[in-house]
Amino acid sequence: MIFIERLQNITYLCITIILALPTCSSATETDLSVNDVMERCRLAWRSLETLQFTQSEFNVENDRIARERGFTRYEFSQASGGKRSLVVWGVYPDREELVENFRQDGRRRYTIVPYDGHPEVAEKIGINIQPDSDDYYEGTMSSLLWLIVPAGKPAYVHLEEGGRLVADHQDNDGGLIAVQSTFKEQPLLILIDPERDWLPVKVEIEGSMSIVATKFDTDNGRWFPVEGRMTKRQTVIIKPDGTIEENPGNQTIEHYFKVASFRINQPLASSSFSLPRVENGVMMVDMTGREVRTEVQGGESAYQERAARYSPPSNTTDDALADPITASRKKSAWLNAYSFIGLGVAALLAALGVLMHKSSSG
Repeated sequence: MIFIERLQNITYLCITIILALPTCSSATETDLSVNDVMERCRLAWRSLETLQFTQSEFNVENDRIARERGFTRYEFSQASGGKRSLVVWGVYPDREELVENFRQDGRRRYTIVPYDGHPEVAEKIGINIQPDSDDYYEGTMSSLLWLIVPAGKPAYVHLEEGGRLVADHQDNDGGLIAVQSTFKEQPLLILIDPERDWLPVKVEIEGSMSIVATKFDTDNGRWFPVEGRMTKRQTVIIKPDGTIEENPGNQTIEHYFKVASFRINQPLASSSFSLPRVENGVMMVDMTGREVRTEVQGGESAYQERAARYSPPSNTTDDALADPITASRKKSAWLNAYSFIGLGVAALLAALGVLMHKSSSG
């Protein structure tokens, strides 16, 4: 009897200990603190040593129709140390137009400006002090980049800067963690999936935009969103006669993204992020100092020869051309001239958007 009583006591003690132990629950429970979520998101982000993807963005869901009407393609690479590169293309049925092309090595950003009609041939290379870092991205945002770095920052930085957890959000039941942050003084909601390497799977700016991943894949043991959609409030309306006016209502447009390829934590060539090889006739524009410095590889005559080969013929005589930009110009003067190039890029983006919206409304 003594033996049986002792055995019962041991059994009760074991049951008590088991009940008292914390259960191996999912990390999605709402009792996780801000610091818990921030640390897990930080570790997930820091373990992403390299990333490379090619993504297409359409304004219709049907791939065939989208390709007939045109779409945007993003080629993005990232490595530790704030190294990044981005090439954006406007893809039409009969041609491809380069919209943006930059790379950065952790210290400097190099912006490659091509000749019109020759996207593979550089006319100028602008050199700037790199505006971002490992934990901040400053550049063109595709739908997919909004998920990877919401508003240009990984999820943990939003928490570090005062974001909070929303314990009673409707998506918590699906195992997601809701983080409330801000973007340009607007409420920004980030939904994180602990089961997919703490990835943001939905980003929403209240009353303005919503991006959600709808399909995932893995590489090197890491999850990655490969399909999704963006719903965005349309800020302008294109009327049947082609005129554009502000949208007074709540009409929205939808974009869809698909990832053609991606690589995670695989070696990337260092040349992907460094200053490209400078050919004869390319103008280098250095904006890293107090004054802008320009230099043409091979001299001014090489620039003129290269321009004659790749620039479209002009009706303007040489006498009427403005004096070339020189190293003696102040930075503000150069930036005014260089911004003209930026305006051209912006105009191309706008034209692509107009064409796609016209096509979709037709």
